[in-house]
Amino acid sequence: MQVRDKAASLCGRDAALRSTRTLGARVTSNATARACAALVGLLAASVGLADEPRCVRNELGAFEDIVCAVSALRQAERELEVIYVELMTQLDEKGKRALEADQKSWVTFRDHLREGVIETEGDGSAGKLAAAFELEQETRRRIRELHARMVH
Repeated sequence: MQVRDKAASLCGRDAALRSTRTLGARVTSNATARACAALVGLLAASVGLADEPRCVRNELGAFEDIVCAVSALRQAERELEVIYVELMTQLDEKGKRALEADQKSWVTFRDHLREGVIETEGDGSAGKLAAAFELEQETRRRIRELHARMVH
C-alpha cells in the first residue's frame, strides 16, 4: 500500500493528500492535518525500513535472503582473516610455512566446495544462496580449527 493511501485510510483523503505533498514541511492550522503530516512522515520512514531485508536465520540456520547470506559470509571471512593473522604471530618460521600451506589447501577446498554447490544447485539465486550458506559454515569451521591451535 502506498504511503498516501495508508494515510488517507487513517486520516481522510484531503488531509492525507495535503500531508503527502508537503511531508510535514508546511503544517496547516488544522490539528488533523498536523497529525496526518506526522503520521505520513512515520509511514514514509517505515517504508524505507521495510525495504531492508530482515536478517533472520531459518530453522536450518540459513538465511533466506541473499544479501543477508553474503553479509554473514563476508563477516566470517573477516573473522577468519583476523584469527589467521593472530595465529601467524604466535608461530615460528616452520609453523608459519606449515600454516600457509594448510591455508592454501583449505582455500582450494573451499573453492571446490563452492563450485560443487553451484553445480548441484545451479548458478541462479538459489544456488548462490546455498553456496553463501555452505561457505559461511565452512569458514566458521575453519575459524574454530585455527582458534584451537592458538596459544591463549
